[in-house]
Amino acid sequence: MKYLFYDLEYATSKGGNIKICEFGYVVTNEKFDVLERDNFIIDPNITRQDWDWWVIKNKLTRKVNEYENSPAFPHFYSNIKRLIDNADYVIGHTLNGDAKALNIECQRYDMPSLDYDFYDVKNIFR
Repeated sequence: MKYLFYDLEYATSKGGNIKICEFGYVVTNEKFDVLERDNFIIDPNITRQDWDWWVIKNKLTRKVNEYENSPAFPHFYSNIKRLIDNADYVIGHTLNGDAKALNIECQRYDMPSLDYDFYDVKNIFR
């Protein structure tokens, strides 16, 4: 049994214009032993003016140029798809928004959507 926990960070989400800049994840077994973990640093492929500067100052831990010098979303697509496809359960906090954000990026880059079931702990907590 494999559990995938993931979380995204956005370079911007103003006006529903979501651009991902990080995909952090952990894969565990049923005993919650960590099998794999990483944090993909993603170039959101936007102009400097489009960055959400509040997010940069308050949420992100890297400088803008580190994101801009990283590969864009298509570079990570196959790894993200593999993680989702190989997981028995996909779990996260506010995952409904993150699942939508992933598919917005898929659409943006003309890639197949990532369709999967997930458990959003925010909803479970309620």
